[in-house]
Amino acid sequence: SEMGLAMVQDVPDITENGYMRLLEIVKYVGKLVVSSYFIVGENPDAGLPLVIAGTTIVAYVSQNYTKSLQYMEDVSDRQADIVEVMQEANQNHRLIADYFMRPQVQAVLEDRTQSLTDASLPTKGAAIANDYFPGW
Repeated sequence: SEMGLAMVQDVPDITENGYMRLLEIVKYVGKLVVSSYFIVGENPDAGLPLVIAGTTIVAYVSQNYTKSLQYMEDVSDRQADIVEVMQEANQNHRLIADYFMRPQVQAVLEDRTQSLTDASLPTKGAAIANDYFPGW
């Protein structure tokens, strides 16, 4: 279950949120360095505002990184819980049917699904907040 979930979900997530984000950060740092070079070349007094802007960006990213990472881990854990319930129900479907346990299994699945929904809301809120943060 964990291996299948890792192949289907975690590998694309690591690629998108890890490697591609790293390239995006390198792109923004490059833009900042090049634009700062030209701005300071034209107006040496502009160095302090550039340092303040760069410091603000670094503080925002570092403060939100751990929070966003925790949100994504919570969502991943809830998804793994749902996969676990579904695999267990699939393996024991005959036993569940013979002992009329379908309502109980359904209730467990509904609880896990609601837990996933509750864990997904902060992740979506953080993504929206990050979209509104000014970029370079």
